[in-house]
Amino acid sequence: GWAAAPSIVNSIIRDNIYQISAPTNFGYAPIVTYSCLEFPYTGLGNISTNPVFWDTAATNYGLSSGSLCIDTGTNGSWTADATDLAGNPRIANGQCDMGAYEYTTGALLCAVAATPAQGLAPLNVALAAKVSGVDTNNLYYRWSYTNSAVVDEEGSDKQSVSRIYPAGLFTVTLVVSNLAGVAQDAQMLKVSAPTCYVAHLGWNTATYPYGDWATAASNVQNALDAAVAGATVLLTNGTYTNSLEITISDEITVSSVNGPDVTTVYGLNRCFFMNHASAIVDRLTLRRNGSAFSGQGGVLYVRYGKVHNSTITGGNMNGGGTVGGGGGAYLLMGTLSNCVVTGNGSVSPVGAGVRVGGNSLVTHCVIKNNATTGNYVGGIQLDAGILRNSLIVSNSSSVGSAGVSLSASGARMENCTVAGNLCPGNNNGALAVVN
Repeated sequence: GWAAAPSIVNSIIRDNIYQISAPTNFGYAPIVTYSCLEFPYTGLGNISTNPVFWDTAATNYGLSSGSLCIDTGTNGSWTADATDLAGNPRIANGQCDMGAYEYTTGALLCAVAATPAQGLAPLNVALAAKVSGVDTNNLYYRWSYTNSAVVDEEGSDKQSVSRIYPAGLFTVTLVVSNLAGVAQDAQMLKVSAPTCYVAHLGWNTATYPYGDWATAASNVQNALDAAVAGATVLLTNGTYTNSLEITISDEITVSSVNGPDVTTVYGLNRCFFMNHASAIVDRLTLRRNGSAFSGQGGVLYVRYGKVHNSTITGGNMNGGGTVGGGGGAYLLMGTLSNCVVTGNGSVSPVGAGVRVGGNSLVTHCVIKNNATTGNYVGGIQLDAGILRNSLIVSNSSSVGSAGVSLSASGARMENCTVAGNLCPGNNNGALAVVN
């Protein structure tokens, strides 16, 4: 336990993403005072209103005029001569603000607000000028939509404008002026093609944003970097080698034109780490080079997401203890469907083929020819989740469960066939149920 309760003061906790725990789950109950949270919390000076950040799209988390976080913190022994994160005096108006930035009122300040700042082409973007300062009268606006050297629109009535963008990266520049001075800000826009194409470099030019076969990316990671939520990364025939694992952390589908027999993502490390509930990998062979891997998911780690119609092979778990597992695939909160998991190995106590560590579904899969040594699991280990309509065949374990291991805490197997699995040591045979 704690010798004393932790404390939080003069802080803003807002707009974070919670995929498992609730935002109110601190783990321990800290003493919170003079802070802005996204939920009511008992403590002197606390608020739960919108802090009104200056420009979150541009990761500018300073405070805008009218924010209730301004001058509502508490002055500490260290704040009198201190500076904020931007180097401005920590106390600007006699009272400390909440958050990392003190609100300042210069002669003129401006920011570009883009709605949305990214999306699929063609993207209609509404642009608005946010202005503050000691004098905001008689403002004149100049907008440059793609090139700061060229003014595309200007006038005293141009505080809000709009433009339709094709696929690409664009920098919007705003210049605001009046008798008080001149202020400038820029905002990056990321516009993805609905489909970002991938082909081995040769007849294609690998030109961003990879919106057709003629300009297709030569590797998966580049195409994924160009994609935004809702896009598809589409691979044509070939083997695509990656030295680092590929992370999918948005609603993006990675698929192939002609299926897993002719399209392979080959990983010198783990092939994919999936971390979004709507992320999809489909119609690919995922192959690791067979070198030893300590951790979870030698070929594929699905924290969140879905994998369909794919082959997973070549993983080799080396140790990892209770935190390791899944020479081929590890699923925490995901789905594996219509897949073949084959040719994976393990010297770890958890699933040479697959380990299911959370509330996941493995369905309509063939798990075959995976092997482990020692008192370990050859085919699939379910700590939780469901194994359904699947064939577990020709897996082996020298002593442990050759086919399936089910946790007694709630794992479930439905309409499966477990056959032809080899366990010479005959400790648990083809199927084990463990605590």
